[in-house]
Amino acid sequence: MARSLTVATIQLDITPEETDIRLARASEQIKQAVDTGAQLIVLPAAFNTGVTFAETTYEVTEHLTDQTHHWLHAQASEYNVRIVGSFYIVEHDDTFHRAFLVAPDGTEWHYDQQYPLLWERVFYRDGHRITVADTSLGKIGFLIGWDTAHPELWESYAAKVDMLVVLHHALDTSALQLHLADAVLKADELGRLGRWFVDSTNYQLRYDVREQAKWLGVPVICAGASGTLNTILPNPLFSVGGLLIGRSDAWQIAYEQGAEARLVVPTQRDTGVIGANGQQLAEITVDSDAFIVSELSLPDTPPMPDDTVPQPAMYTSDSARDVINVLSNGLLTLTYRRGVRRQWGARMAHMSDSTRLWLKALLSVSLIAFVLGWFFGRRD
Repeated sequence: MARSLTVATIQLDITPEETDIRLARASEQIKQAVDTGAQLIVLPAAFNTGVTFAETTYEVTEHLTDQTHHWLHAQASEYNVRIVGSFYIVEHDDTFHRAFLVAPDGTEWHYDQQYPLLWERVFYRDGHRITVADTSLGKIGFLIGWDTAHPELWESYAAKVDMLVVLHHALDTSALQLHLADAVLKADELGRLGRWFVDSTNYQLRYDVREQAKWLGVPVICAGASGTLNTILPNPLFSVGGLLIGRSDAWQIAYEQGAEARLVVPTQRDTGVIGANGQQLAEITVDSDAFIVSELSLPDTPPMPDDTVPQPAMYTSDSARDVINVLSNGLLTLTYRRGVRRQWGARMAHMSDSTRLWLKALLSVSLIAFVLGWFFGRRD
């Protein structure tokens, strides 16, 4: 027998702002969603801070005893509603991008993003397991950001969940701009490696979510950001130089202007609810803080995907995804380690065996990138 559930998903602007202000904005959206009958409310990724790749991200990363975790519990209790939201936390010797599902009675579940995308890896490490929250509303699974481009994560939830929540601040990298002191470079004016990066990381979140939802036979609630990311880049010599590899002036620009360069990228603005048939049930179309409510019909038990139907391929190719993950986990791990140790002490970010493997891959990738940059630069 089917049962109904009223869900709300919230969109917030990506621009960083003080946590007190952002929580107040989120609280207003929650109150309005509750007034319309929402039983489950989903907030976007990094809802409490907004997003930047500047080192200030370390400073707004919180402990579980800090403000945002308490706020989530207080909101769930006050409005008698289940709330999902993700933010950056410090736990033990590392930092994570963690999604929490909090119930009114204080019960909680959490999920750590498993695949930070490139510069995200500078600020938190990867998680290593899925989470199925067995709640009174149903069995709920989680994905954050670039996780949605990985078919094995979708597959891992097959026949285990009634619904999935996706928290993100996906970027429209096809509209990327690199602002330099004397020029603004559009996506098609980057170097060969930069253009490949744009093509490969402009994963079409809505397309992937629709196809995977239909295959799994479960609805997906997506909460994302509006606005435009405007940020400096970590490790600017490497970051700017990497985006311009293939141009003869790449390293000169990176050396002379890298520290002041800014990455400006609009969000994809995919906040809404996808039905179990892959159809869009509701979506937010305004470029501002907003929420939308939708009613879902859920079966009594998690559906089983049809074994005769293959899992749909992702928008981003397997090879591109693998290379990007090597770059994220290899090239930026040492920057992450240095940053968290500077912020929280020398005992942070112990190097695991898997990290050592990524760093070996780093040497190979760096050598290849250098040779390609030199070769293509000479040809230009």
